[in-house]
Amino acid sequence: MSSEPLQRAPRSSPSQGDCPIRGSFPNTSSRKPSTLRSTLLSRSNTAGPKGNRSSGSGLRRGSEGAERTSRPSTFSSRAVLNKRSPLPLARSFLSAGDRIGLRDPTYPGALDIFRGLELELVSSTSPARAYYAQPAIENPNGNPLREFERRALLEAAQGASAIIIEDDAYAETIFDGRPARPLLAEDPERVLHIGTLSKILCPGLRIGWLVTRHPKFSELVSEKQQTDLQAAPLTQRIVIEYLRGGHLDQHLTRIRCDYARKARTLRKAIARHLPEFSVQEPEGGFSLWLEDRPGDPRVSDLEWLSAAVQRGVSFDPGRSFRVWPSDRLALRLCYSSVAEDAIERGVRRLEEALRALSPDKRPGA
Repeated sequence: MSSEPLQRAPRSSPSQGDCPIRGSFPNTSSRKPSTLRSTLLSRSNTAGPKGNRSSGSGLRRGSEGAERTSRPSTFSSRAVLNKRSPLPLARSFLSAGDRIGLRDPTYPGALDIFRGLELELVSSTSPARAYYAQPAIENPNGNPLREFERRALLEAAQGASAIIIEDDAYAETIFDGRPARPLLAEDPERVLHIGTLSKILCPGLRIGWLVTRHPKFSELVSEKQQTDLQAAPLTQRIVIEYLRGGHLDQHLTRIRCDYARKARTLRKAIARHLPEFSVQEPEGGFSLWLEDRPGDPRVSDLEWLSAAVQRGVSFDPGRSFRVWPSDRLALRLCYSSVAEDAIERGVRRLEEALRALSPDKRPGA
């Protein structure tokens, strides 16, 4: 089997008729700016591109994103821009030994940070000092929290007098272009709302933000000063000019359509070559989460990964996303930069790698 690298996807715009969700995007011409636009444009208008010094430290006011719904609401809020993930700023509210509630599986970067802070990781349904969630689109499964899950999370936090760390990284990638109302809009004094440009424009920009109306905002600013002296002013100015040029809506429409189409192609390929794996159909993001049947870990995810790399393909092993050990073989497949016509070939190589390690297990066996 050839081991040449899979082709990367060329940059293109969706042509009429080639998008699996064509016609479902909302008309944004009369809508208020998105969270991203409001945050960065307001940042520019109030403090200029010089970034978050301790004297300015972010937005004077933030249009925090509740407008991304048919039930708009606005309120006074404050934000801080960061050139790294804002997640470490949670240490302003948490101490070693505190409990933090999470869903399993979840984002590995958050797990690394919370473990580094020596927090006790507990289920999202357990009492805790803080809760971490990705309500708009979860990583790795690409699905939003359902309304009852959102409500349960808010009630748990209110009952425990806890904060909610709302990671909104993938909200703008939701395929139908209609992200759910952010939790920040429901409880602005309890929710720390985190956003980033990494998932929709360019990871190398290193621009992220945290928006909240929590009374301890000044402590967040102090923590930011210790971890990230100043967000890069040049990249902020570049992004501001890009937003003012009106390019973002077209770009988001293109990537949503592209990701939806690739997700559909990948699911079909998995059904043909790895039918024994369950796949959650994503509603956004750019990855799929696969799990084998419970109690049947024929090989480890790392063994499979090693065999796959030898065949020119790769994936994220499921253990990276697990809060607790599991007896289910799992993996995340990311399709953001892979050409659509290479997806079938890539999944076939994954199948070959797995069958080589476990020849007695055939598809569907």
